[in-house]
Amino acid sequence: MWAFDYGADDVTLQNMIPSVKAIANLDDSAAEIADQVDYVREVTGSDKVNLVGHSQGGMHIKTYTQMHDGAGHVSHAVALGGNFHGTTLNGQGETLSKFIAFAPHLAAFLASTAGIQQVVGSEFMKRLNALPDTVSGVLYTSIYSPGDTTVTPKSSSQLALGDGADVVNLDLGEVCGVAPRHDKLPTNWTVLSQVIFGLKRAPGERPDPSTCVSEGAPRSGA
Repeated sequence: MWAFDYGADDVTLQNMIPSVKAIANLDDSAAEIADQVDYVREVTGSDKVNLVGHSQGGMHIKTYTQMHDGAGHVSHAVALGGNFHGTTLNGQGETLSKFIAFAPHLAAFLASTAGIQQVVGSEFMKRLNALPDTVSGVLYTSIYSPGDTTVTPKSSSQLALGDGADVVNLDLGEVCGVAPRHDKLPTNWTVLSQVIFGLKRAPGERPDPSTCVSEGAPRSGA
């Protein structure tokens, strides 16, 4: 497993906290991630990788495959609350878009460049939405929660089925009966069980409640 930080450079309020990353211009972060994936492939000698990303990280699965021609190097891709189409931030998107248009530099300072670029209707999201969500050859699993009020509506986390693509849009409420908040997705035990499902699933395989594991429950084979 390989994990890395990206998108650290931005003139923003968040830079006061050194541990906060993923705040930079999304085009710059996309290029940084593509370089990192190529580096991992080089040092491991693997032609293909599996990608797992939360929120903006989930969105960068698409920037890598569609903007940086990386689809041929991805086997499985799993997103947690991925912001693929722009968020309305639980109904605040229109108001925020007006503020961003009125004071773009102030908005970027307060919310980061990456933050304002992820609001529905942004120039970046328009470019990203003009590209197909998915391509053939990659096994996609997009996991999202009815309790997520950060990436909204849930269609923002749903991947459209492209020609020959293999896509699972996994609603945690419908499949597993859980509804964690957006920020809890990477640490929720049941969500992690679905990440494992997404990384292991065979072509055409679909989830059902038997794939859901709650905290403290015995694992299969344990």
